[in-house]
Amino acid sequence: LGEFYIATGNLKAAEAEFRRLTTQNPQDWPSWHHLADVEVALGRPEEARHIADDLVKKDPKDWRAFVLLARLNIDEGKAAPAEQELAQAKAAQPDSALVQFQLARLYLLQGKTDSAKSALGEALRRAPNYAPARILQGALELRAGQSDLAVQDLSAALKQAPSAFQPNLMISQAYAQRGDFALAEDTLQRLLDQPNSAADQAMVFETLAGVRFKQQRYPEAGALAAKSLNTGFLSSEGLRILGLSYLAMKRPDQALSSMQAFTSKADRWAAGQDALGEVALQANRLDVAERAYQKELELQPSSSSALFGLGDTYDRGQQYTKAQDFFSRFAAAEPSNAVVHVRLGVLAERNADLTRATAEYQKAISLDSSNAIAKNNLAWIYAEHEGDLNVALRLAQEARSLMPDD
Repeated sequence: LGEFYIATGNLKAAEAEFRRLTTQNPQDWPSWHHLADVEVALGRPEEARHIADDLVKKDPKDWRAFVLLARLNIDEGKAAPAEQELAQAKAAQPDSALVQFQLARLYLLQGKTDSAKSALGEALRRAPNYAPARILQGALELRAGQSDLAVQDLSAALKQAPSAFQPNLMISQAYAQRGDFALAEDTLQRLLDQPNSAADQAMVFETLAGVRFKQQRYPEAGALAAKSLNTGFLSSEGLRILGLSYLAMKRPDQALSSMQAFTSKADRWAAGQDALGEVALQANRLDVAERAYQKELELQPSSSSALFGLGDTYDRGQQYTKAQDFFSRFAAAEPSNAVVHVRLGVLAERNADLTRATAEYQKAISLDSSNAIAKNNLAWIYAEHEGDLNVALRLAQEARSLMPDD
């Protein structure tokens, strides 16, 4: 009966049923596990953690409890304890698809995308119908622009639960990504027709706004983005679509004022300030961009996107010393980012510091061998300043092959 309540989405009833079972029989370990999962679904992670801790104390080989603890730590961004807990779970149950799935989530938290893909592959090899792994794999494919693969994996997940919200939302995004706008809209409309929370409705409106924007139906896109934000669930992507829709309609002042109306309602919304800064830069309103990124940095001192945004803002405003400072801070925060080294190279060239410019372009190429701009600019330095012409020619040819229409 408890499992039936879970399957039908009646989580309160499921919680009551599993609490009744565990009260009657405190040794009913499967019911304790179900209860912990229900507590997570109800947004009570601390209650779930308490249950899992008790289970581990009673049975140090309870691998499911270790997986749950790892899941909770991954949700909170705590990679180190999650890694230890998954190692214990894997030692006890090496063939578990659930362990591999949580390992994939851990690898994503650590920025190890290739390892995450490998773990997901292992999870699906062990359990081809494991929907959470299919959904996460679809999300990675969607992020990489592999819309056909995303549709394939998300369709497989939807065979298990045709009305599930998350895979339906994601498959609509995959349809839109590959230009199947009618399929995207039909899927989103079906989601709107079924009972949803206000947060889920906000996501549907936001996704539909993105579809309209891709179709260049900018007034509708802006209206849907505003509708999403007006639910009270603020999303930086919805705010971005709202501003960009007005920009596309050649209404920059309204773009910024409409975005500021929402950021002012949530004065500690760092992601909203980031979106405002991005749109302000596109509108060439450097004063607004500077204030937005400074506010973001004030709210979130570790924000590398604010550092890059300020570097970009000062560069455009010809405040090159400030630009170099913020780009350098960004490079320290994100050492694997190639683009920032191109920007630092251009600034060094502007200051006639060709030694540093050369080093920055070389660094960019070492981080990303497909960076055509870095190869082009480095080739120019070598060709114009008595460098190795054979290397210059090779770099220029590689740049042209990467950007044949430039």
